[in-house]
Amino acid sequence: MVVNNPNTQGGHWLTLDENNEPTYVPNCDLRVARKVGAAPSVTGVDGILEKTGLNIWKQNGIARIAIHTDRREGENDDEMVKRIIADHKTLNKDAMTYGTYIHDQAEKLLNKQTPDDEPFVAKLGEWIEENVVTVYWAEKTLLHATGLYGGRADALVELKGQDGRFLLDWKSQKFGYRNGKCSPHWYDSYVRQLAAYADCVGVNNIRPRIASVAINTVAPTLPVIKIWTEAQQANALRQFMLVAELWCLLKKYDPRMVTRVANPKPKAKEAIAA
Repeated sequence: MVVNNPNTQGGHWLTLDENNEPTYVPNCDLRVARKVGAAPSVTGVDGILEKTGLNIWKQNGIARIAIHTDRREGENDDEMVKRIIADHKTLNKDAMTYGTYIHDQAEKLLNKQTPDDEPFVAKLGEWIEENVVTVYWAEKTLLHATGLYGGRADALVELKGQDGRFLLDWKSQKFGYRNGKCSPHWYDSYVRQLAAYADCVGVNNIRPRIASVAINTVAPTLPVIKIWTEAQQANALRQFMLVAELWCLLKKYDPRMVTRVANPKPKAKEAIAA
């Protein structure tokens, strides 16, 4: 199912700076992007697809809050529903904030900087020490060669026991329990977005392999890696490129057909809140 609503128009947009390097455009939306020739982010493009797993997670979360929420005196149904949804949005925002925190700590660990003294971060550090052999970069802004899309990738590394370079994507999440074991969830969007980032990375014209690294937010346990096969990566890239074509048609805007503007500064009336 395709989701085409105003929320999929916002998010992050990219262009090239005066040094021909990818950079984010501040205070940008689709209207401004058309004017300055900005490209959408990977997540923005992929956002036009319905995320079944994410929707189930949201529904379950709202249901759990509703079960444990008492009606306030004089509160009607509509007011209570709004309050429950607002509470869930707060939890979702907290989860996103923690995800950003984990990304920041992973960048410090990969760059041999001192991370926070925190149990979850310590487990991530153990995993990196055991599995990462070489770090080429951490947290890099990318723009596809065609100008179709861009985004910020987590890390390009070499892994112990694996040939070639790997593009890693940190995924903080609540691990599930299956057959008595604590295990992560793997979603199609993970591999699709990673494959898109890998297509932006030129290493002797060879795409790096891709891997998702799930970080448990329930308890400080070692992260779990999912190395996607070359066939899965190729199929996911094909999916993403088809989605990107659909994105262009739905938005009536093809970023490949415009000229990038160095350090665009939209007029105040065109800007939206960051």
